[in-house]
Amino acid sequence: MEEHLGQGKRLQMKISLTAILGALILQSSFAAECKLLVVPVTATLKSSGPILLDVYLLNPGKTAAMTSGLERVSIDYVVTNLTGKRLPTIGSVLETASHVTAGHLLAPRNIEHRRMSIEISMQAGDCVELTGEISGKFAVKSNPVLVYRPEGKR
Repeated sequence: MEEHLGQGKRLQMKISLTAILGALILQSSFAAECKLLVVPVTATLKSSGPILLDVYLLNPGKTAAMTSGLERVSIDYVVTNLTGKRLPTIGSVLETASHVTAGHLLAPRNIEHRRMSIEISMQAGDCVELTGEISGKFAVKSNPVLVYRPEGKR
């Protein structure tokens, strides 16, 4: 009888360990790392007008990843005058969709896309470095990109 009770405790322990390992595996799949990619529609801007950006959220992993999504993307920027006539300007633009979700699963090897139009005060001869970011529990930061507004371009 004592031997039977020992087997029952071992079985219970195996079930508990299996449940704990399963939860850790599930948690690690939610922690799969997403990538944020910012691509300017054009690298050379006209004399005025917004900067158009294609923003991609990628899950290159083999498992679904929990993410904040593209509903709330901030773009940090540094405007530099290449002629040295003005000091650099630093700022941030926040683009928010009408409905922001707390988080959702992005399927493995999947991509979400959003086109953004942002207004940044730039003059002819200015170059701007842009970096995108999704903040919150599942924060992701993008690659930096450069956009140029040449002198005399229409």
